[in-house]
Amino acid sequence: MFQDDENNLWIGTLSGGFLRWRKSALIPFGQPEGLPSSFAANVLADQHGDIWLGTWGSGLLRIRKGKLQQERLPGALFSDPIRALSEDRKGQIWIGTWFDGLYRYDGTSFTHFLTGGESVVNAVSALYSDQAGDLWVGTYNGLIRFPTGIPEKSKGEPFLAGMLITSIKKDQDGSIVVGRSKASMASATLSSNPSHKKTDSPIRSFFPSPWTIQEEFG
Repeated sequence: MFQDDENNLWIGTLSGGFLRWRKSALIPFGQPEGLPSSFAANVLADQHGDIWLGTWGSGLLRIRKGKLQQERLPGALFSDPIRALSEDRKGQIWIGTWFDGLYRYDGTSFTHFLTGGESVVNAVSALYSDQAGDLWVGTYNGLIRFPTGIPEKSKGEPFLAGMLITSIKKDQDGSIVVGRSKASMASATLSSNPSHKKTDSPIRSFFPSPWTIQEEFG
């Protein structure tokens, strides 16, 4: 689900493409409207007004100046699943794929990055680029923070090993809030706040450095 600059609320569905809501009835945007896939994974509105659509079967799409077009990722198939989208402070678009790492669009071309040597680490499930320039990458096998904003293999700081990360957002207090799959065997809280209490919730909060970690099982 994503809200664009025109206050449209975009909702991705499992079998009906996208729905768009603008203080009226929901407007479908699926295969009858030209979307090549009914499995809508995620949506992003960038600072230029383009709408980026990630699908689970038809790759990456973009609505630019009202026209839907398919974007070709170098070395990838059109059918490769696009699991996550994010825009950094420079206006670059980050695209997370399932088992093929990351792509970055700088406004002109796409660049491919692998986040690790194992396939599960390259299964990107969530993305967030914060205002400090850090790139947070959620994967099938944990969370990786890249303080330079570039997903170089030797520069990542790993957290929550073995967990499937489902979402990454920023809280009002500046902390990073991370969601994990219920299928994970363990959860953890990284915090610099000693009063932060344990919880059975699948949502975990990350506060600015220095980092501490508490393992929780449940």
